[in-house]
Amino acid sequence: MLKSGTYLAKPKAAAIGSVGAEGKPVVKVLFETEDGEVSWTGWLTPKTVERTMGALILLGFKGTEDDFASLSLEMLDTESQVEIVVQVQVYQNKVPRTDKNGVPYMEVEFINRPGGAQFRNTMAPAEVKNKLSGLGIGAILASKRTSGPTLPKEDLPF
Repeated sequence: MLKSGTYLAKPKAAAIGSVGAEGKPVVKVLFETEDGEVSWTGWLTPKTVERTMGALILLGFKGTEDDFASLSLEMLDTESQVEIVVQVQVYQNKVPRTDKNGVPYMEVEFINRPGGAQFRNTMAPAEVKNKLSGLGIGAILASKRTSGPTLPKEDLPF
């Protein structure tokens, strides 16, 4: 059984469907890890569709909008691994969802490239200076270098 953590995984099954009384459209992908299987739900709402499509691209989806309507495992890269972050599934009121024996249901929270999340946009040094001017970083660095980091007394090793 999987526990909360980060795992290397490959997609094992994929489909589009709907959930709930309102029939909200979702993508479901079942992942296989060395320690077990776990599913991911990609919501297809105006607020979440971009994140869901980004995850599918990480999984190797190269199709068009028309192809997407019939999403299946064959449309994903089942040979390459991704890194998934697995957590306990919770209800909207933050109560863990469990089975009849009290065992928590696990779900994929994030899908990343192997090696962790990557920066999408790096900045040139001039852009960094421009965006961070006024934060006093130079003064903070100088202060920390002369006084050292501040730790609460109870955290001091002596």
